[in-house]
Amino acid sequence: MRLTFVTSNKGKLHEAKAALSPLGIDIVGSDLKPIEIQGESLEEISRAKCEVLIGRLEPPFMVDDAGLFVHALRDFPGVFSAHALKTIGVPGILKLMEGVEDRSAHFEAVVTYYDGNTTHSFLGRCGGTLTTAAASGGHGFGFDPIFVPKRGVWGVHPPESSGLREWDDQTFAQIPAEVKNHISHRGQALAWLVAHLGGR
Repeated sequence: MRLTFVTSNKGKLHEAKAALSPLGIDIVGSDLKPIEIQGESLEEISRAKCEVLIGRLEPPFMVDDAGLFVHALRDFPGVFSAHALKTIGVPGILKLMEGVEDRSAHFEAVVTYYDGNTTHSFLGRCGGTLTTAAASGGHGFGFDPIFVPKRGVWGVHPPESSGLREWDDQTFAQIPAEVKNHISHRGQALAWLVAHLGGR
């Protein structure tokens, strides 16, 4: 089966390949840009992005939408995360959080899959905290350098590795991709898609 993931983000494409390739699914990327809308939820936005591609792209295909929800900022940037990343970026979020004690936050992702007849949406969530400075690291993208996942948030399918202490207090940008793929918001959403497609 060949499945198109409509994204220009290589990090997202890598996560999807890691999750779906074991099922024998050939994941290919597409730079086709769906119309971006503003919505009240990631699911609404993800579904809208998917629906405008029906008739323009051969199914099956999938899209996603994700956001960082900072609790002390009333869940900002949330559904505006892509715009916030382009405008104020990581430094802007850290500036807004200067002197703020409550640094709790969570990432959410919604993957929407179109099988040629029906659209299916899958939600993933990962709680954690924000750092006070961006961490260096060769992994991750977006707001990953300032997000430390909460210990014990394993997603749908926990990693088999027992060396979990190796990444305690490390950000998504520092955690190895194979670990992040299991515990991240997108990793969880993809795991639900895998289950839908008859996988593990």
